[in-house]
Amino acid sequence: MKGCLIILKLNKIKNNQQEIGKALFLLSFVIFIISSNLRLTMFPVQYQMFVNVCVGLEYISIFMCIIKIIFFNDSSTKQLLILLFIGILLAISAKEARSHDVLNAYVFICGSRNIGLKSIFKTSFWTMLSILVITIFSSKFGILFNLAYFRDGVFRYSLGESYPTVLSSIVFFICTSFVCWHIKNTSKKFIAITCLSVLAVGFFLYILTNTRNDLFCSIMLSVVVCWRYYEKLLKNSIFKATIVMMPTLISLWTILSAYCYKPTSKVWYILNDIFSDRLMYVSVASHRFPLKIFGQYIAQQGNGSTLKQVTNYFFIDSSFSRVLFMNGLFSFVLLYLALQLSFILIIKQNKTFYAALLIIFVVTMIEGTFSTMFTIIGFNATLFMTKVLINQNKGI
Repeated sequence: MKGCLIILKLNKIKNNQQEIGKALFLLSFVIFIISSNLRLTMFPVQYQMFVNVCVGLEYISIFMCIIKIIFFNDSSTKQLLILLFIGILLAISAKEARSHDVLNAYVFICGSRNIGLKSIFKTSFWTMLSILVITIFSSKFGILFNLAYFRDGVFRYSLGESYPTVLSSIVFFICTSFVCWHIKNTSKKFIAITCLSVLAVGFFLYILTNTRNDLFCSIMLSVVVCWRYYEKLLKNSIFKATIVMMPTLISLWTILSAYCYKPTSKVWYILNDIFSDRLMYVSVASHRFPLKIFGQYIAQQGNGSTLKQVTNYFFIDSSFSRVLFMNGLFSFVLLYLALQLSFILIIKQNKTFYAALLIIFVVTMIEGTFSTMFTIIGFNATLFMTKVLINQNKGI
């Protein structure tokens, strides 16, 4: 009897520790999302204090997440040493590139052990939506500038964000978090409303920002919402094999588009036009900057945050290309392996809703070839699916 009471007491302590760890992680994640989202608004541009606020919030969130990893993950000393070793290498890469996105994502993925994906997606959705609403209302009431750019005969609006494409990407990732959060919902009414809502939001953002890639990705996302109606296709071995190969194909595309691009080729010219000149600038980067193991700093000038004409425009507007050239070969290979191995392990679960989640992940990867937000975990919560590599009980 006494032994049973001791076991019950130990289980209660363990459960309390897990609850504290979960609360600590989710709070750190909320703080990090706030920092990431505020950073890409006009708040830091117009109000200098927000620069320090964003930096301070990021450091606080990372510190809290590390505390969770050390004291609440139930990791062995060996596991912690392995995580630390990889973290140090990523920190060196982040220092060289002056870009901490991959390192931050790594810390939060490690910290998410024993945290359900549903809680993560729900937290991501509500926090990002809240910051977006505050930003839009701030632009409407004159607290922030609503920058308007003219392209292809239409005005493109940013609604308090630093650039129209930033606005469209943020809204896309908000929709992604919502769809992932409710991926198991089987209500026909809910599926129909969600599908039509994602489509409507995608088309509205296209009218507002004239951003083709996010419209394309929103259409694909709306199709995934209806996965229950083509469930048999998701069980098909050829279809599953195609999904699993996507991290490899996109990584190969990143390298090929950087080193094989030829402006004189008609095919490359058409592709470059579809990608809004992104292939050209990535190709320029491949000629200007040699690949380095731990990366390098690349000075860039974009059109964001100002209406002034930017001279000598140069910006690598692709998440995967930025990791390759800025964070270096080590970070790029690590990212590729993490994605590829996660896809293999998830598809092995042989559950159709997991296959649907992977398709959403593929859609975010495609979006990432057009934008810089794929590796920023404060926007892209689908990255947490790679936490399957960190076993919930033992080992890595």
